Amino acid sequence: MEDSKKSNGKTLPANLLEENKVDIEEILAEYKHFDFSNLKCKTIDMLKERDPEAKSWKQKLELISAIVNTVELEDRELAAIGGYLQLINNGQIKCNEGGGHYRPNHHANISLDLYKFLIPKTNNDNSFLIRTILKSLPSFSTKFLCSVPLTRIRDIAHRNDIPGDLKREIKVTLQNKLHRNAGPEDLVTAQNILDKVYSNGSYPQAFVQEFEKFMDELKEFFNAMDLDQLLKMLSDALDEARNNPIKSASGSFLEAKANAHKELLNCIKALTQLRKELIQLKENSDNTSVYGYSWNADFQLEDYLFVLLGQYLSSSKSLNNDKELHNLLQIIIYGLKNMQYSDYEKEECACIEHELSKYIEITKDKTLFYLRVKTVVDRGIRLIRRLSTTIYDECQDTVSQKVN
Repeated sequence: MEDSKKSNGKTLPANLLEENKVDIEEILAEYKHFDFSNLKCKTIDMLKERDPEAKSWKQKLELISAIVNTVELEDRELAAIGGYLQLINNGQIKCNEGGGHYRPNHHANISLDLYKFLIPKTNNDNSFLIRTILKSLPSFSTKFLCSVPLTRIRDIAHRNDIPGDLKREIKVTLQNKLHRNAGPEDLVTAQNILDKVYSNGSYPQAFVQEFEKFMDELKEFFNAMDLDQLLKMLSDALDEARNNPIKSASGSFLEAKANAHKELLNCIKALTQLRKELIQLKENSDNTSVYGYSWNADFQLEDYLFVLLGQYLSSSKSLNNDKELHNLLQIIIYGLKNMQYSDYEKEECACIEHELSKYIEITKDKTLFYLRVKTVVDRGIRLIRRLSTTIYDECQDTVSQKVN
């Protein structure tokens, strides 16, 4: 044992250690002088320093705005911003009153400015990160950009057909709070009051209906509407703008969605067509409300597609005939189209889609057909793995730095 040393339970010859001693010392010397500053996430550092002072939701949104205008927006920085906003929206990072009197139009304007700043910076590598940020921001519909938004709650709080204690609760916990320092916690407060109203069952129907309308407005402001509601609001806004190029696509999708349990492929097809129309609308609309609704509808459609694909995978244990294989190839093609609509490696997705489309019809020489399809599908799998690896690496590294 004198001529050897143990490492991890294995015996290493002493001469081997001696031979590599110089190399190890050189590596350690280089490590000590290596500049790791470029590997750190400046966003995490700024959040650690400034978040404790940014108590309200508005202040936290302003902090995000300051960060995006300060740091170089590499993937790790965008991942940190997106994660921070998600933690706020799901309540893990609490918002409190931060002093002052700031109506919700301040939040809406910050959101609009962030959209204008970040969208031009989207590329193949960061699109999924920027989309994560944008979908976590409040609405900037024109109704929220006005100087005094969400006024319906003021009228509700001054109704004469409800008890005084309920009026005071609405005024203190909702009206005053929203007009002073709005935050995601207000959505919870409003829902609790509405649940209390439902459970009571004796309040005037006119009051209940008015509070339900307010609840829908609040969900819209916090971008918490369901997909059907959002598409209806988009259609209504397009009618007001005298321009409704997607009404037919939206109607077809909603009809297909209602029957998705029976015709899954048809629903995926209709969803893909609607997203295609939304892309055109986002690029050409000069109506602020339509622009915002289009983006949020696109985000929700992307999320819903993930659900539909999961349903397909869970129900398709094997391919028993040519029809099932044909349907699978069509679903893969629609998936590739949707990746392009999300701005992820658009050229590569388009190439794979083009190649796969050539083999959508099964030929008589099935062996050659299967080999060709397998080659294209393998290329698609490599693409997905690159995306998964990128997401994991950026988000995992960012979380690790935050923990450390």
